[in-house]
Amino acid sequence: MSSNKTGKVDASCNVFVYGTLLFDEVVWSLTGKIFASDEATLNDYRRCRIIDLSRDAKGPAIILAPGYSVKGRILYTVDPVTLHILDLFELAATGYERVSGQVLSSDGTNVDVVFYRATEAIKQFLSDDDWSASEFREAYLPDYVNKRIPALRLKWQQNGEI
Repeated sequence: MSSNKTGKVDASCNVFVYGTLLFDEVVWSLTGKIFASDEATLNDYRRCRIIDLSRDAKGPAIILAPGYSVKGRILYTVDPVTLHILDLFELAATGYERVSGQVLSSDGTNVDVVFYRATEAIKQFLSDDDWSASEFREAYLPDYVNKRIPALRLKWQQNGEI
């Protein structure tokens, strides 16, 4: 995988997801695709709940935290067009950046991935509590799939971003 100066990836890559993108419904609503995936662990990071109530986004953020780990999934062979859509989604919620790293897959293999982590801009809004996937499913998933994501996609289409 290589990146050019604009941060665009010009080959398929694996993406580690740990929050709202754990849900196939969210990935499908964003991209119209479902990817082969596997459970994985990202070491030396911690997943945190965001406590800024003014934010529309209800996903978590991860921060560098030696000794901690984050459970998630690897989405395999994500094409550059789809990665661009995931970038738009993650970067719509100010305070994230895409970085490269390695995760440990369920069979113990190290896998090269990209993932989204918190920037300094959002760290002040992070709780010590972990984010709850089951709470997200119950309270926010229908709104994401039926309202939030369609509105974002429409905005991106109107702006010529997709």
